[in-house]
Amino acid sequence: MSTSQLGYSWIDSPKKVKPFPPARPKCRTIQSLDVFAQSDYSNNISLQALPNVPSGKVPFLHCYDVIAMNRVNEKVRQQDVQELKRLGHRFAWDLNWSNVLHMPYEALVLTDVNTNIMWTCSGFEIMTGYSSSYALGKKPSFLQGPSTRKERIKDFRQNLDQEIEFEMQLTNHRKSGEAYECLVHILPLIGLRGNVTHFLAVEREVA
Repeated sequence: MSTSQLGYSWIDSPKKVKPFPPARPKCRTIQSLDVFAQSDYSNNISLQALPNVPSGKVPFLHCYDVIAMNRVNEKVRQQDVQELKRLGHRFAWDLNWSNVLHMPYEALVLTDVNTNIMWTCSGFEIMTGYSSSYALGKKPSFLQGPSTRKERIKDFRQNLDQEIEFEMQLTNHRKSGEAYECLVHILPLIGLRGNVTHFLAVEREVA
């Protein structure tokens, strides 16, 4: 954010602040700014500690209160579910969509039974750095890297082979190479004939 956008011409833009990693934001649009400068606390700050602040001005913003689960994100989640419903109608899946909507997630990944990626939501790009178009047709294993534990992948594969619903934490890697912990909840999607036709991965980053 530039000084002109802030409206404070006396504030120099920080030059040594590390930019926020592009793959980490929880939403694309900031809905709320908790401007501490406008609070009672900031009004009581002694300007002796801030000699360069012009009279009548307020100190620089101290924090951003970024609401991740805001109305914008809820709209995106609704779009995700609408797309899944469209696919579900095509493949006649038996799935409670309201449960999917209310599960905490940052990314949704749909694969066929051979784990080839067929669709991802917009959050996939935010979390991984890879575009949906790049991921299509690939297996999720392209997100594995040096920090991925082989025994976890083996257990993950065995659960998939059993076609059961399960949850497991994996160490994945972003496009930048950075490792991150991903909690993956797998939902087997059952078709009209009673057999599993696809898998839906509900994913979120954990500490």
